[in-house]
Amino acid sequence: MSVREETWLRWGRTLFLIVLAGGMYVWSWHAAGMQPALLIEGAPKARRILRDLLRPHLLERAEHTQTAKTVIEVPCSASPPQAPPPAQGPVLRLSKPCGSAREPIVVTGEGFRPNTEGRLYWLPHGLKGRLRDKRFVTDERGHFRVETKIPPLLEQQGGVSGLQAELRWEAGALRPSEPL
Repeated sequence: MSVREETWLRWGRTLFLIVLAGGMYVWSWHAAGMQPALLIEGAPKARRILRDLLRPHLLERAEHTQTAKTVIEVPCSASPPQAPPPAQGPVLRLSKPCGSAREPIVVTGEGFRPNTEGRLYWLPHGLKGRLRDKRFVTDERGHFRVETKIPPLLEQQGGVSGLQAELRWEAGALRPSEPL
């Protein structure tokens, strides 16, 4: 075989291997159900995790939590429940005592720690877990107002479910972190 034929043969094999590898790569993305759009949409969520991996906390402050709960009936019955009066502390109120799945509802809170980030959690009837919902920030008086929708799972479970507002913050003196 001449040098020219060997060169063409080498190029042909290399091209075949590149096309084969490219085809396998594309097939594996399809088989694994890769969705690049979700990768881009989820980037803000990954930022905190990546930051913690790259910059571990050697010192931390004590974490504090403040919560308030209320109830909602999904779907509505002839006599929807009234929210129990809070014993003491922050208060969570709904624009209506009952509703249907995907129906808008306004959640207001007062008596919370001022200027603090929080999150709403739905507590479906008959289940141990909770569903994350909207994030919020309390104002300088400890109040917040959030417009959200009732999750379909609450209607599937039926009955009286709960809604919880939870604030978390760090305060106090620095101390060695748990991994140390």
